[in-house]
Amino acid sequence: MTEFTPIESFSTFQVPEFDIAIEGGAPDSRLRFDVIDVTYSDAPDAFDSFEFSLLDWDPVRLEPVYSSPWDEDGNVKTYTTSTGDAPIPVLEPGTVVSLWMYYRDDNVGDFAKMDPQLMLRGRVASLSTSFPATGVPVAKVRVLSPLAWLGRKKLTDKATGGLIDLIEEVCGQIELDLDLSGVPAELLIAEQGQDTPEHDLDKKDANTVLKDAIGKLGLGSHVAYDEATGTETLVLAAPPEFKLSLNWGRTLVSFNPAVTTTGLAKSVKITVEDPAGTSEEEQRFDVQKGWDDLPGLNMDVIGPGVLQGIIDDLPDEPEPISDPTKYQVANPEQAVLNRLREMAMGIVTGSGQTLGLPQMRKGARVELLGLGAKFSGIYEVTKSTHTIGASGYTTSFDARKEIFDA
Repeated sequence: MTEFTPIESFSTFQVPEFDIAIEGGAPDSRLRFDVIDVTYSDAPDAFDSFEFSLLDWDPVRLEPVYSSPWDEDGNVKTYTTSTGDAPIPVLEPGTVVSLWMYYRDDNVGDFAKMDPQLMLRGRVASLSTSFPATGVPVAKVRVLSPLAWLGRKKLTDKATGGLIDLIEEVCGQIELDLDLSGVPAELLIAEQGQDTPEHDLDKKDANTVLKDAIGKLGLGSHVAYDEATGTETLVLAAPPEFKLSLNWGRTLVSFNPAVTTTGLAKSVKITVEDPAGTSEEEQRFDVQKGWDDLPGLNMDVIGPGVLQGIIDDLPDEPEPISDPTKYQVANPEQAVLNRLREMAMGIVTGSGQTLGLPQMRKGARVELLGLGAKFSGIYEVTKSTHTIGASGYTTSFDARKEIFDA
């Protein structure tokens, strides 16, 4: 059984910090001094991104800083830093910007040191400035995952095989290097070379195809840059292990769980048609599975006998798998069990807030305690938002409860 460590013993959580670096350089301490707040977010249906707000006013020159880094002659202006004068960073769209979040470890004693966590290295998508009636101007910079920029590249033709094959085809078309060394071997074996229908790629956005495929695989991703050659590599890997416990009233600030049983079916059915079958029964047959067939399912997840009672009251008509893929037809039992498992994983969900945890991101697993028998347990994070500002560092998240034995 997986053991989760109480978060209190993980770090000091006293002085939240962040670093921002421009174009692969060292973190810019002067720019950091002007940052008002910074927010990182990830979600299953969006590209990872972060935003930060900057004081955009030079009180000596009495002019904007970051929104207008050039002088009248087109030369980049300078500002004073701890090591002398330096060029003002140009944060125009396309500029590569990196964000780290962590806690300063001064006098950590017996606590673990928290290394800076790279949240995202992306490209500036927009820079806007407000010039208010009172007060100083504030610039807001939005940085998107490099995958978002690939939307400008359109695909052609078709791809065959599993999701890994699909990703390899897309990367080949847009000349993006691919690193699969962090992908679990069993996932590579299962996904590469599948006998699946052709994926029609004609005129589709490269970034959307990649985002959807990576999301279905449950993998993390980032684009690595080689400063020497200027090449970019899409790196895929399993989400990092994150095994911490949060206790409501202590380290879990708030949590709003919900039980949803809409959309459930008593069973799932797939119809297999195989013209090569030697008999009528082999040429066309149904595979149907119900909840009793799901291995490791905790049927008491919302109370003893409650889920079973809900299932018993459902219509007897099974949910069909429409337009099955060749892989589903070749593995019909696994296909219907996967659909039932998908239903089960959406029964208990919730949204919450805790102290800032840079490792708590989409795909992480965390133990939530102090919520009673129904809602305490292990959850998978499906979305996270990390904010460092005037009120400190907080992490908001969405999650779904794991109701299968590990």
